[in-house]
Amino acid sequence: MQSLLWKKVQKLPEHRKQYLATLYDKQFPYVIRSTLPHFFEAAHSIDTNEPQYQEYANKVLSSFIQALEVKCGQNPSNFELLTATETLSNIYYDRSTEFLNKARNIFEHEMSEVIINMANSYYGAEITTVAEIAENLELLKRREKQCDYNIRRLNYEKGQYLIEKQNLKKRQTNVQQFVNSGQQMNAIVERYEAETLALEIDFKSQVSFFIDKIKKSIQNIEETNSALKCIQNYVLNHHLNAWINNQKLHQIGYEMTNNLPVIESWCESIAEMLWNLKHHLVTQNEICIIFDKTLQEKTVLLRNDVINQIKNLVSATFIVYEQPPQVIKTDTQFEANVRFLIGRVLYIDMIKPTVTASLVNEVQRRNWTQASKLLESCSKLCNNESKLEGSVNNSVNASFKNMKLTKPKRAEKKSIESVMDEKFALLFQSEFTICSEIAVNVSCFSLPIAVTVHGNQEPKAWPTILWDNAFSSVKRLGFDVPEKVPWKKLADALSKKFKKDLGSELNAACFNYLAAKLFQRDSFENFDEQLVSWAMFTKDHLKETNFTFSEWIFSALKLAKDHLKYLWLENHLCFINKEDAEQKLLLKPQGTFLLRFCDSALGAVSIATYGLNSGIIEVYMLGPLNAKDFKALTLADTVMDLYNLTHLYPNIPKNVVFGKHSSVNDERNQGTRQTRKKPYVKVILTASIPQSREASQINSISYALQQSALSELRNKSSSENDADLEELMESLLDNDFYSVSGGADLNFEDVIESVSEHDENFCDLYQSSVQLIHDLMQ
Repeated sequence: MQSLLWKKVQKLPEHRKQYLATLYDKQFPYVIRSTLPHFFEAAHSIDTNEPQYQEYANKVLSSFIQALEVKCGQNPSNFELLTATETLSNIYYDRSTEFLNKARNIFEHEMSEVIINMANSYYGAEITTVAEIAENLELLKRREKQCDYNIRRLNYEKGQYLIEKQNLKKRQTNVQQFVNSGQQMNAIVERYEAETLALEIDFKSQVSFFIDKIKKSIQNIEETNSALKCIQNYVLNHHLNAWINNQKLHQIGYEMTNNLPVIESWCESIAEMLWNLKHHLVTQNEICIIFDKTLQEKTVLLRNDVINQIKNLVSATFIVYEQPPQVIKTDTQFEANVRFLIGRVLYIDMIKPTVTASLVNEVQRRNWTQASKLLESCSKLCNNESKLEGSVNNSVNASFKNMKLTKPKRAEKKSIESVMDEKFALLFQSEFTICSEIAVNVSCFSLPIAVTVHGNQEPKAWPTILWDNAFSSVKRLGFDVPEKVPWKKLADALSKKFKKDLGSELNAACFNYLAAKLFQRDSFENFDEQLVSWAMFTKDHLKETNFTFSEWIFSALKLAKDHLKYLWLENHLCFINKEDAEQKLLLKPQGTFLLRFCDSALGAVSIATYGLNSGIIEVYMLGPLNAKDFKALTLADTVMDLYNLTHLYPNIPKNVVFGKHSSVNDERNQGTRQTRKKPYVKVILTASIPQSREASQINSISYALQQSALSELRNKSSSENDADLEELMESLLDNDFYSVSGGADLNFEDVIESVSEHDENFCDLYQSSVQLIHDLMQ
């Protein structure tokens, strides 16, 4: 397994690798680094001030030499490695701490080069993979630990320095007191003075060396902070913003990526390291105050930069995790959820601050800044407060349940063309102090919301939401959206919306039909790059109608979602113009029909079929049928009632598609049975088509024959126990009539057998009736 640091070193620019090569010499050859990178990097893992450091150094050196000897045994022809191993064993046999210190020095130089190169890589346009981000964060954790080690060592040496300084000051005081006494200096005093002077020189040298260590420590923290800043910006701008944008697109049907836990772990790592750096700089500042005021000022500036970086991270990681509905009806309950991605590592779940939700309009959204205070909400919002607290999955969330808003304060009508064009948003705010040190205000906005007061406004509200979700950028001002977009992008957004609501997307034929309808041109043109304006989509009326394209298509979507979803999923409901529908039907047998969305009505479908009118083939559209019709009688029941509709295009018996969705065979018959025991007769609605005079005459004869058969049956069956027989006959006669008229198939042999079990004479009468109807139909 390759060392992570060594892997990064190999990817450095060539001139930086050449610089690192100068750190090696004959006594410490380069080959030992490349041969055992893991052993080599272990040299930085213990404090040189620890009592057991010498013992630890001996063990590391011994293990290192043994590992090199194993490598030499595996590669006996590698004379460079053999020589390096022998040199290392001879030179550092009793100087293990020197070996470890040199290894540590090389390690720190390599780490600095890698960290600097890491920061530079994020300034370019190069895309960093998820694995590379994880590797970079792991290296930064090592560097942060190295900074911690350096600070602790400096703090220890500061204590030693203060003791030595105090001892030196005492010696200087003693010498000065003796000089001031006027006594003649003897040999002992002269030696004492000379020793004191030598100590002063050595002390100044140590101070200079110590200041160099402080500068190096500050440089390490500065490099680490710079790399963290770059990787933080990359994670927030590329990954978190991409997730937020993906969440926005998901609301209209695009697939949602599930990478937020990974982003959350990255942000937590960054927050933890930044917080540690802030504390390192506090200690660093205390050290610099004693030695160098200039370094102390630099430390303060660096600490402020780290704090600002923490605040930026806090602000960016307070997000809406579960969006509220984007079309909200007043006085209707809804939910939302906000998440603080770094709340756990900053212990925010321990203080449980309150998060408040408010409704804001476009003007307030445009003028909002993090320092703003919302003076007035656009609507009274019930249940708009929640606690930011830990959850079972270790995230920190605030859940808003059963929120409800009243009618909002809308803008003046002159500023917008329709109330459904107006967009609002929920603003979530909170205030808290991080670890009793840093006070912050956090806020985040939900996606745009359209507020309705009635359900029939929903088709007019969704175009505003779809256009915003599909085409707005994450970093925009207010609710700004592009005025025009290519048809290809709009079509894709509509297709995803259909998939979300109905389960399947629009196909190529639908795209061609919709484009031709919108642009009012022939459907064989290529419309992909044609620009669609907001006005064309939502303001301009379609040809020969009083409604817009967006009203028409979203009304169709709502109808299908509420009543016809199963037909859409099975590809039995389509967008097709009348001419194409006629051409398809005329190639099929009589009785074939298809279902299409109406061109000239909002939220309606029609049943296209054809028949003979005075010997002439005529295609006609049954309908339009809308939601109001389907509440009274479902489309399945309607189709089943219309006996002359036999097969759904292209050639599917209607029972296969509609039988399981129809109430003809259960509710109606069940209702008939129940009416015999109740004082009221249940009224059953049925669908029918106006018929020609010839068909009406046949129906009249059929009805007369049925009544004659029933009358004969009643004369023969006066007992109440024969009620079931009468009901059976009514059903059989009714079904026979459908069969005679060209509708559902009926096996006459089964009918005769069933009836003959009760009465043979009646069976003869029944057969005569059926035969007479057949003769008349011919």
